[in-house]
Amino acid sequence: MMSAVEGEDEAVKAFTEFYPKYMPKKDRLTSLQFKPRASDVIIATTPKSGTTMMQHLVHGLRTGGSVDFEEINCVVPHIEYSKSIGMDLDVEQVATPRVYKTHECYDFCPKGAGRYIVVIRHPLDICPSLYSFLNGWLFPSQSISPDTFIRLFMLNRKYRPDDINDRPSFFYVIESWWKRRNDDNVLFLFYEDIIENLAETVRRVAHFIGCGEGDEKLLELVTKQASKEFMLEHVSKFDSHVFRRIRNKACGLPEDIGRENAKVRREGDGIRRRHLSPEIVKEIDLAWKPIEKLTGCASYDELRAKYGTKLFCLS
Repeated sequence: MMSAVEGEDEAVKAFTEFYPKYMPKKDRLTSLQFKPRASDVIIATTPKSGTTMMQHLVHGLRTGGSVDFEEINCVVPHIEYSKSIGMDLDVEQVATPRVYKTHECYDFCPKGAGRYIVVIRHPLDICPSLYSFLNGWLFPSQSISPDTFIRLFMLNRKYRPDDINDRPSFFYVIESWWKRRNDDNVLFLFYEDIIENLAETVRRVAHFIGCGEGDEKLLELVTKQASKEFMLEHVSKFDSHVFRRIRNKACGLPEDIGRENAKVRREGDGIRRRHLSPEIVKEIDLAWKPIEKLTGCASYDELRAKYGTKLFCLS
């Protein structure tokens, strides 16, 4: 895929100026002051790493498989964006335990929850997936090339921020949670393991959060509902349209713009790692170096091969 497109400099400038207005820093900082209860569960993931599926899975376990919600983020709130859409994180939820999601590193994630479910994914899949999610929504379709987007808005982000005012690199998100993987209240999962072992994932999560364990009918139902096929059939429940509508309107965009950029996509929608240029693939690989220093694994695949099964299996 081409590394540049006509008029890209103007599109980059416009997006760079617009994004902070769409995702206000002050709202994020306010949201991150949230104080969880010891009974709460927080799903902490790198972006585009099966977060929506995990939200749905956990919600199904705590509600007996209910899908009676407008959109999953209405019942499993996104912590750092709650202030921007006027959502109160302290209220009771439709079921217990209360469940939240975040893309923050461990350093900035609200502390005090009883359980943290962490999911990471291969960087060569995260990068194009995030591009596809924002393309045609927060910047005009194809106005910024995938290479430029990934380089400027993902790879060039400071690896480890100086303080909470700055967003961390998603590579640092991996590092920060990796250091906590052996904590008793952390369940650390690889996205690819979840996809390959969905039924076992449901059992593992049920055991971890203490909901639904031993209820075979519920475990089977939640496994079915967490499948890509089910979520595609009910895509409006998993497309963030409530968040989009509020923020689009606040920023002067058409309320439904980006609605087609669903989080659950059919094969062929958006771009995949095979569309990335060799140059950007090399840059993504190089960005793994700090994690290699920490883990001794030269790549994500090596990390998963060494630790994935051990971390995934029930003990």
